[in-house]
Amino acid sequence: MEGLELFSAATFDLVLTDVKMPRMDGIELMELIKAKDPTVEVIVFTGFGSMELAIEVMRLGGYDFLLKPDDLTRRMRSVVVKALEKRQLTQRNQELILSLQAEMLEKTNETRGLYTQHQITRILGEAKGIAEAAPTVLTTILQNTGWEYGAIWTSERLSNTLTCKTMIRHDGEQDGFVQQRRNASYQKQEGLAGQVWSQKCLLLCTEGEEPSVEYRPATEGKRQRIGFPILQGEKIFGVMEFFHTEIPPPNENLIGLLTAVGSQLAMFMEREQLEQQFRQSQKLEAIGRLAGGIAHDFNNLLTSMMGYAHLIERQVVKHEGLHRNAQQIQRTGTRAAALIQQLLTLSRSQVLKQELTDMNQVITDLAPVLERLLTERIEFRLQLMPTGEMILSDRTQLEQVIVNLCVNARDAMPDSGVLTIKTSVIRLDTHEAELHSLSPGKYVCLNVIDTGHGMDESVKTHLFEPFFTTKDKGKGSGLGLATVYSIITQSGGIIEVASEAGQGAIFSIYMPVATSLTSNASASVPEDREEDRPHGTETVLSVENEEDIRDIISHILSEAGYTVMAAANGFEALSLMDTYGAEIKLMIWDLLLPGMSGSAIVEQAMQTHPDLKILLISGSFDEFKNHENLRLSELPFLPKPFSPESLQREVRAVLDGTPMDFSISET
Repeated sequence: MEGLELFSAATFDLVLTDVKMPRMDGIELMELIKAKDPTVEVIVFTGFGSMELAIEVMRLGGYDFLLKPDDLTRRMRSVVVKALEKRQLTQRNQELILSLQAEMLEKTNETRGLYTQHQITRILGEAKGIAEAAPTVLTTILQNTGWEYGAIWTSERLSNTLTCKTMIRHDGEQDGFVQQRRNASYQKQEGLAGQVWSQKCLLLCTEGEEPSVEYRPATEGKRQRIGFPILQGEKIFGVMEFFHTEIPPPNENLIGLLTAVGSQLAMFMEREQLEQQFRQSQKLEAIGRLAGGIAHDFNNLLTSMMGYAHLIERQVVKHEGLHRNAQQIQRTGTRAAALIQQLLTLSRSQVLKQELTDMNQVITDLAPVLERLLTERIEFRLQLMPTGEMILSDRTQLEQVIVNLCVNARDAMPDSGVLTIKTSVIRLDTHEAELHSLSPGKYVCLNVIDTGHGMDESVKTHLFEPFFTTKDKGKGSGLGLATVYSIITQSGGIIEVASEAGQGAIFSIYMPVATSLTSNASASVPEDREEDRPHGTETVLSVENEEDIRDIISHILSEAGYTVMAAANGFEALSLMDTYGAEIKLMIWDLLLPGMSGSAIVEQAMQTHPDLKILLISGSFDEFKNHENLRLSELPFLPKPFSPESLQREVRAVLDGTPMDFSISET
């Protein structure tokens, strides 16, 4: 309460608040402050944070979310500086807008067109999006030009159609022409709007001079129409169209007015797109910080749980019930590990493994799995391009993308339906590439098409947001499509969706055709068979502060014939190295150890025992790829949680000098 009173009595650029406070918590304080002045930046900190709390802070307009005590000492200064910079830019922008409004108000009496532009500037400054702004913008233009009907069309990139965003009459009446026009859509060159969209220039159509066959609906009784592109440079966002039942007198200022308004709308729509991308980026960054913070500890727990389940499974082979339960524990652990990987993928903390990939081959290999997922009630169709073009992609992640899209399509067809997977190669010219926000060139296009219940605009707007789901509680995490979006964008592609309620959905993915013949594919892992598991007789030193994981590593490697020594910290490890010397052939070392720094352990061990092999393990890939000691990033790395088989294989590979490539480059 005291903080709110101080804020009300003075002017502040930045507010820092704890979450837990008497009488009023930090979230309530932030909401009241943002209600009084939305431009003030608010930074929230707490010692008891959660992912849900961080997302709520960002949703309510907070600038950042800090965890005590680490973030306060490590990130506070940079976050405050950036927040103040943003506040200054916001104030400067407001000053420029107010200045522009004042200048235009002074010229109101000189030209009605400039006054109209001023009004539209104000409208766009207050609107949250084009859907909210369009009706008021059209009303203002109609009132100041004398035209009777106005429409704003926007381009749908995926379906390559022009759809009516809004259509109004100057007096606000909803006659039949307005209602019909709101349901209209055009392809290129169809009708006046379609021609304007295609040619990117103004077109005037007077009665008896139709530019082309009207698509729908008919425009009887409208003696003159004018279409104008909503254009920014060479990028077109849509079309403005106006109708009159009479032929109005010539208006020399009309072209200048529409040119200015078209540019204003284009900048507004472009800014709206950028703001949506920025908000998405902020959400992913917040999730990434939280996910990265818990990844190490959570993966340690999973490693221990899955390891002990493996030991139980091997010890109770003859007891069918216990054996099955142990296998179920391992499967559950694998699912939990996959959930963590989804969070890290969303936050771009999970590294993608780029390799030359044949999209057709991936789909063909997945087809039997997809058919089982879809069940007999859904007809499954494949329409693959005749010749496969290669793309650079992480094959495993690409498979996850396809499965996620097919599972969503299945859930959208609860009774029956048709799911079609289609691939094609397309070449986008400059104009077509702009429609998809891509660079001109050759792309592999993957379409996943269903005949399900479809989606309305409110669903499509939030479709790729983390934790957004339309499924019943407990039937979806809301991470599936967000993960798909993150994987595709990190791979250099885009994903788009076209859907209407009751009309099914088309998800389209565009991936650039690979121009490089190099591949970073890692060695494939052979099928797991007992007789094929690698064994050895060497002495291995395991350095791990978690007792459970030390025990698991010892059991797994002892099973494979190795002699295993264990140390809980660096001092114990170096003591064992001094005692046993060259007898120790491999050191398995966890990146996060208490006491003596990990880099110091490795450096000292490698100096005194130059032939010693090192295998790094960790529950967080960020710790490995961002380690301050660059030399460590070149050592073999095994991420947690790992299976007993993968540990045995990697240990054998490191001892033989051929470790598997887990430390792949980031996309």
